[in-house]
Amino acid sequence: MKRLLALLFVASLTLAVVHNLAVAFFWYFIHPWVDIPMHLLGGFTTALGLATLPFFGIYLFGSRPPMLAYLLVTSFVGVVWEGFEFFAGISIVDSYFFADTVMDLAMDVCGGALGFWVVQSLRGKVLAATLYNT
Repeated sequence: MKRLLALLFVASLTLAVVHNLAVAFFWYFIHPWVDIPMHLLGGFTTALGLATLPFFGIYLFGSRPPMLAYLLVTSFVGVVWEGFEFFAGISIVDSYFFADTVMDLAMDVCGGALGFWVVQSLRGKVLAATLYNT
């Protein structure tokens, strides 16, 4: 539990600091690729957050959510974030908008899958067993 909370804290802090630096120094516009690892880290952080909910008495998907729950939650958060970017005028609406959105959502889901794997590793489970809920 302590390792999971520590990792969640470090991931959240890293995400917040790098995002604020990227906004302050216009990295998202100067270096558009910065958005890709940020979405990966965002999905990872979301997955870690989902894993900590049962420790606080919040059982959205039971005490040990299956991998599908991690992927659904990170997908939902990713879609909400993309909607925010669109309505706030942050997304550049041009010929690359669709490809950028698909890449962002894919990175969110990859981050969620990575977070699931890390959570299961911290619990001492092997990946094959966790994929099949054994």
